Amino acid sequence: MLHPMGRLRELQCCPAARAIRYKDKICTYNDDIQGTASVTLAGIFAALHISKQKLVDQRFLFLGGGSAGTGIAELISQAMVLEGLSIDEARARNALFDVNGLMVKSRQDLADFQKPFAVDLRR
Repeated sequence: MLHPMGRLRELQCCPAARAIRYKDKICTYNDDIQGTASVTLAGIFAALHISKQKLVDQRFLFLGGGSAGTGIAELISQAMVLEGLSIDEARARNALFDVNGLMVKSRQDLADFQKPFAVDLRR
């Protein structure tokens, strides 16, 4: 039996991030979030293979905190979990910087999908 799959193409800032919430009900693939993230992670793994380093030993800073940036950060975080970190430890190794500066927990302008990557400056 064939199961339909929807491909989401982002035309504005955040519709894809909202639409992906249906991922548990409808098979969806967003090329901006998941496509960009998978290609980026593949490049990171290739560089780590050449340099003989581990993903969990890396820290990443993103210039941009939209759906693509957070999608990449989330996939990197999930890969770090597979290497032994907790999801919170993994997300803490990814910092995102957008037009309003570093995404920190005290900011009131963050969307729900950005909040897991907000840095706690009180630590």
